[in-house]
Amino acid sequence: MKHLWVILAYAVMLLAGRNTGAQTIRVSCPLFFKDGHHRITCVEALLKQDSYHFTLASLPPSNGFGPGLVLTHVSRGTISGGDEEVDLSATGAVTTNSSWFAGGDLTWSLPFRSTDTSESEKDLASASLKNWHGTALHLQAAHRSVRTLYFYGEGSRSPAARFIYAEDDTWVKVEGRVPLSRTLVLVGESGLLVTTLPLVDDSATVTANIPATATPGISQQPLLLHSKLGMESRVSTRLGHPVRPLPDGEPHLQPFAEVVFENNAAVHWQHPTDGSPFAFSQFRWDGDEHADLRAWIRSGYHPKEHPVLYHLQCQESNKRPGPCDLAQFHVRSRLILSDTSGSDQVPFYLQPTLGGSDIENNTTLRGWDDYRFRDRDAALLQFEGDYLVWDPFGIYLFYDAGTVGNKAADLAIGQFRQDAGVGLSARVQGSIVAQTYLAWGRGGGGRWSFNFAKVF
Repeated sequence: MKHLWVILAYAVMLLAGRNTGAQTIRVSCPLFFKDGHHRITCVEALLKQDSYHFTLASLPPSNGFGPGLVLTHVSRGTISGGDEEVDLSATGAVTTNSSWFAGGDLTWSLPFRSTDTSESEKDLASASLKNWHGTALHLQAAHRSVRTLYFYGEGSRSPAARFIYAEDDTWVKVEGRVPLSRTLVLVGESGLLVTTLPLVDDSATVTANIPATATPGISQQPLLLHSKLGMESRVSTRLGHPVRPLPDGEPHLQPFAEVVFENNAAVHWQHPTDGSPFAFSQFRWDGDEHADLRAWIRSGYHPKEHPVLYHLQCQESNKRPGPCDLAQFHVRSRLILSDTSGSDQVPFYLQPTLGGSDIENNTTLRGWDDYRFRDRDAALLQFEGDYLVWDPFGIYLFYDAGTVGNKAADLAIGQFRQDAGVGLSARVQGSIVAQTYLAWGRGGGGRWSFNFAKVF
């Protein structure tokens, strides 16, 4: 895998001469240490420009730092007289412990129509919002090789002894999205997943220390046919007052709050193709209710006369109108319920986990070690407030509560583990790409960790 770094670097050199975004890099990056505006522009170009950009890969935690490269291509055409868009991307990343990820995505989407949005959404229509409202077909093929994963046993009272295993996943899936209304989208998915658990040269391996009866799937990992059917809901509103006229040269600042309720519910089915006893279904609920405190700049202004605005994510707004992100408040919820029949079981490597971050790098109970608790079912509730102190850096406070169980009755609130903490975040074009935090919840002091989000 070490040779992949050479391939990635060579690809960057080839692309740099062809990509228009390379001009931004050549202009802004040499001035990185001389001007704050150029520092932010340089980083955004490296992580967000068209055709190619770097990424912070969302590989599972405990596997080192994972920078990588994303290649993208967008083409536009017409079908039946209407505009269409096809997005192609390829991603490759390698972590410092030789874990790696490689994959490709193809997304076909119908055009975004302003009539699909509310009046408050029209001014703030982002790429993600446009994709959410449109009919789309997404095809993905990927492979992930993870060298370090941990198993502590099943249940919310599992012992603290930690055992190690490795996991390789290869999947192909196709997802379709059909908007039923401005606030509701029907989602369906079908695909194949093959998992293998390579041998690990360590005395603390799962296979050497845990009986196979306690780790279903440890000796046999079938090819699984996966399908999903679900609904996604997004309801938003904007609260604020009309902008008041100001003298020329003064920023026409319009504060407002954008309140968004995003909730997804789906049923997943896993069917082994070899008839092994690992057929199961899962109901999954994911909710994110959040309020974004923002400000709309309706005119340009002089940065030296308004330094606070300039650094509150309003750098570009001194040249043209645009939104500024000030603070965010989130209430997140997650519920996973598994169901089997007869002698079927859920493979331990597909069971939901709580503690630190999960295998998809989603933060869970941050006061505990990664993958600390796992079982068939899981519930999680999180509260988080994020304040942008000095663009692109912010500070946030959080509270987590959750538990795992063998059945739904085990997920009673009285069984929840709890933690709280404080963290620092870094953003690129409004999206958080990196976090570091200190959490308390184990009764033995704080736990420090970090989290990187994949950037596409």
